[in-house]
Amino acid sequence: MTHRRHFIAILIAVLSLLILGGQFIFVPKLQISSGLNSFFTTFSPYADLKIRLVELERENADLRAQLLIENVNPQNSIQVYSSYPFNNRSEIAIAAGSNRGVSEGSIITYGENILVGRVKTVTPEVSVVTTIFDPSFETAVRIGEGGADALFKGGNELTLTLIAPTAVLEEGSAVYTASSDFPYGLTLGKLQNIERGEDGMYEEVRVEPAFEIKTLKDVLLRS
Repeated sequence: MTHRRHFIAILIAVLSLLILGGQFIFVPKLQISSGLNSFFTTFSPYADLKIRLVELERENADLRAQLLIENVNPQNSIQVYSSYPFNNRSEIAIAAGSNRGVSEGSIITYGENILVGRVKTVTPEVSVVTTIFDPSFETAVRIGEGGADALFKGGNELTLTLIAPTAVLEEGSAVYTASSDFPYGLTLGKLQNIERGEDGMYEEVRVEPAFEIKTLKDVLLRS
């Protein structure tokens, strides 16, 4: 019995030494590891680079957000007044006038490159625009990559006339301005229903408009 008690006492003493010794060893290891980590974080040549990368990512996210806002509602956009219930396609009223640099004859576009029309009358805060759907609207245009010349006419149906019989037309080809009255290359629409008469001449070719008045909510003043 005495031997057994001695054995248990020795075992407890050994275990106590191991535990205490482990603490003395483990604590310095933690301190050394923490110190090394602090040292490499402070003096690593990549520490500043990592911080800069985080800053650049944040700036990039801010720029993307700003671009999204400007695409949805550009700073220079002009709101179009509702014409409901009359839905007159020949004219639209816009919420800008001489107070924002609009003048008679100013060119109005949808986005940067789609022609809406030309300003007819101006007040300080409101302008009236004659659109490409007005029956009196006419302008010289070109068609597609081949650049065939034609005369564009407005109205409820947009059409092209005076097309040379040698011109090669393809359905869906873009129709764009080629008159000195407008900036070159503004889009009017695309070809639709191409037909030739018995004499081989092109009859009136319809143009599918690049925008619809009823969905037009904002426009731009073309400089």
